[in-house]
Amino acid sequence: MSKINLQLDQKSAYVLLEAMTNEIARWRAMTEETVGEDALADYGNDMIHLLDTYEQLKDTAVKEFGEHILDFTRGE
Repeated sequence: MSKINLQLDQKSAYVLLEAMTNEIARWRAMTEETVGEDALADYGNDMIHLLDTYEQLKDTAVKEFGEHILDFTRGE
């Protein structure tokens, strides 16, 4: 399998982590609504890859930028 390496500055990592967090929540909500067996299997497989990618990015970003990189409250 081919791979790509991506370099992100702090803002790019923050935006990508926030987007991935929102997408994970959206996919979880859709699978809880039971979208059908075939769709559920597709989302399940994609969710595994998304969560793995998210965890790798999160771990790297926290080491590089600190825990505050995961604070998506935007002053709320």
